[in-house]
Amino acid sequence: MKKIFILLGCMILPFLVSCERQYIQQDALYSVEYDLRPGDWTAMDTYYTVALDVKEITKSVCANGSVQVFLVYEDGSQACLPMTRYLSYEYVDEATGDTMTGYYQKMIDFEYTVKTVNLFYTMSDFYYEEYPEKMRVRVVVHF
Repeated sequence: MKKIFILLGCMILPFLVSCERQYIQQDALYSVEYDLRPGDWTAMDTYYTVALDVKEITKSVCANGSVQVFLVYEDGSQACLPMTRYLSYEYVDEATGDTMTGYYQKMIDFEYTVKTVNLFYTMSDFYYEEYPEKMRVRVVVHF
């Protein structure tokens, strides 16, 4: 009988004494798209950069929220940054006259701070790329 009461007590005790969980739900977000032209970028030594003004990025967002940036294609599909693409191009070797294939990578990444998103565009074959092509990006701020 004593064992039955102990067993029943062990089964009932978790329902009487339970820890309390606190759930925080943050549904707020802000999204905006930017159309970037080649002239919007600033050339640095080995990359290009552009600063986007996003007033919704506050100190609170930097401390407790997040920011995501997407590359938006013409067909509506999107790629989350950072993004690296591996590409190729053909050229004629001046010494031999042969058609050759060159390979390079294109990387687009970002950082953010209060009221600003900085985008970076880097080509591994920097010599051949004049400025980044026209592109659309979407910035999503999670509060």
